[in-house]
Amino acid sequence: MKKFNIFPMLLLALAALGSSCAGNKELPPIVYPGGVDRIGTGTWDDPMTVPQGSTGATIPGRAEAWVSGYIVGWIDTDNGNAIRLTAENATATNMVIAASPDATLDDKSYMMSVQLPSGGIRDALNLQANPGNLGKQVTIKGSLGVKYCGIYGVKSTSAYEFGPTGTYEEPIGDGSPVSQLWQNFDSNSSISYYTERYWSVFNEQGTLSGWYIKTYSGTNYATVSAYLGTENDGPYVNWLITPAIDMDAMETKILTFKTQVGYSCPTSNLEVYVLSGSQNPTEAELTKLDATIATGSGSAYSNWAESGKIDLSAFTGTVYIGWRYYSEKGGNNNSATYCLDDVNVGDAPEVVAPTKQYSFKQATTIESGAQYLIVGDGNMVAECMTGNYGWLKVNQADPVDGQILMANTESAYTLTETEQGWTLTTSKGKKLGIQDGYETVVTNDDTTIYWSIVPQTDGTFLITNSCIAGKTATLQYSSQFSSFGAYKSTGKGTYPTLWKLEGEVIQ
Repeated sequence: MKKFNIFPMLLLALAALGSSCAGNKELPPIVYPGGVDRIGTGTWDDPMTVPQGSTGATIPGRAEAWVSGYIVGWIDTDNGNAIRLTAENATATNMVIAASPDATLDDKSYMMSVQLPSGGIRDALNLQANPGNLGKQVTIKGSLGVKYCGIYGVKSTSAYEFGPTGTYEEPIGDGSPVSQLWQNFDSNSSISYYTERYWSVFNEQGTLSGWYIKTYSGTNYATVSAYLGTENDGPYVNWLITPAIDMDAMETKILTFKTQVGYSCPTSNLEVYVLSGSQNPTEAELTKLDATIATGSGSAYSNWAESGKIDLSAFTGTVYIGWRYYSEKGGNNNSATYCLDDVNVGDAPEVVAPTKQYSFKQATTIESGAQYLIVGDGNMVAECMTGNYGWLKVNQADPVDGQILMANTESAYTLTETEQGWTLTTSKGKKLGIQDGYETVVTNDDTTIYWSIVPQTDGTFLITNSCIAGKTATLQYSSQFSSFGAYKSTGKGTYPTLWKLEGEVIQ
């Protein structure tokens, strides 16, 4: 990752982008992941910083960009768009991010609003349902350069990832012809993601943009339909076209893909062509290919149909592959919906996205405010309790090379030291305590639940709680019941080890 000084680089960036803001802001150096003063390029692994985004800056040529910051509050739209630096009484539709988890209202010039659309993104991020998100770092993708709730922010949020980087995305490249191409459309659910990577959506006839990305059962595919058209506004002709392909450099001149059809009707069809000379189908020389396209009847979706291995050996130079959708009419019962997936040109290897994991390493001392896994018998990780009380269930996670790798931080507890003792906070923002009369634990909003945490010579920690008068409970792992309990006496199980979150690992 390149290192930048934010003063001159941000001024140059803003000048190049044509962005402006009221008044002259002197931007302070912002320390971001890696400990460098920098501005980001808006990619998943080099996101923009909040001070960048708060000025209204955008990335040239990109409809969306990634920005990383800390969740610090929400905007009260019922009271003049006031910024509330708390999770209390939060709305579910927006949040505020800043360059530091400890931001104050004095820093509001360098904060950004974030629109939370209904669905999975809102469910995961909003402070109303997830008060434990307050203070967490998150990297968000959406439209920048526009004001939302009174300040520059992120609108039409399309993706997120907790931590300093976003979700893996394919490199954009420079548009040069490629000798192989693989695309299963699982990298992103926005068609603009693919057009940024030199795919083309071309509306030859009609008033509809045509192609979009649909998600079903955890997988994405390209979809086209004239359902939103009208019976009298046809015909509709829409193309989805690959980036440039270098046939002279291709070793195995084969094309494969698969299709599916729903709401099949005789006045709609899907065909595939080679475009020579131009990516614009109205200017290119078109050669129709003999491919198997899915067929069906009625509103039910067909099974996925394999295209067969389509011979491309007759073509040389730079070409494009285009799927042409035609519908004589639009609207309900007048147009079929076609789906396209697993496009492979030139016998390309399937692209496997790198996996992001979170690294936890065994701790010998405790740092207030850090996140830890509670681990029994060396590899049994306590889950984040989802109910109000019970035993702490576990999942097995064997250490590798001195670290435990987790797919997320949902099982991590934030340990915070106070004058009264330590609090153990779940990833959902609940406090861990003990249950009167039982050896189970509870989670609630009680901020007066304190624990004593004492390191032992064998690397474990004695974690005790005396929040109920006259009763002391010790957190222990029971191999008999495969869970953690708050036992009133020692010897019921083993003391846990604590594993501190150290950062991300991308493999």
